[in-house]
Amino acid sequence: MRLQPKEVFVSADDREADVGIVLGAADEVERRYRVMAAVKLWKRQQVPVLLLCGDSRGKQSDGPSEAQQMKLLAMEHGVAEESLLIEDSSSELTRLAKAITKSFRGEQRLQDAQSALLISSAWHVLRVYIVMRKHLPGKIRLGRHAISEGITADNWMLSDRGRAVAENELRLLEKLTKSGYSLKW
Repeated sequence: MRLQPKEVFVSADDREADVGIVLGAADEVERRYRVMAAVKLWKRQQVPVLLLCGDSRGKQSDGPSEAQQMKLLAMEHGVAEESLLIEDSSSELTRLAKAITKSFRGEQRLQDAQSALLISSAWHVLRVYIVMRKHLPGKIRLGRHAISEGITADNWMLSDRGRAVAENELRLLEKLTKSGYSLKW
């Protein structure tokens, strides 16, 4: 199944969920967009708990992880600390999905969760959904919240960066299918 660049972009299905899984980003602006979208969902009471994910520290492990930075930003914008969880063991998506699965089993606030809303960039949500669907417990219904800022289905073709992002996502999705992941929704 060969996707076209515009097909990597996903629209939101903004349902309520027991937890919002907010994916980090190495790019500070992109990370901020994702956190601010999650803050809005939390304030509208669509997601009572936010699981902030990501660690791009690499060899500089003494600084804050993406998830820790996201937590501070969310709290600065009014999210209660008790509504925030962190998973910062990895920034690689498959390892992160496996760690999140452990969180759903081990973290008291997640053990009874029946649904999760994946919160990320419009170009990132499809890949996140495919990986999470394979690794998260089967009882978890997954929804998608594609942020409306940044590179989207409406503007990706207008800039070199947008076209590069879409092409890179196509390569990453193809790599997933070669690793046994299904692109079927």
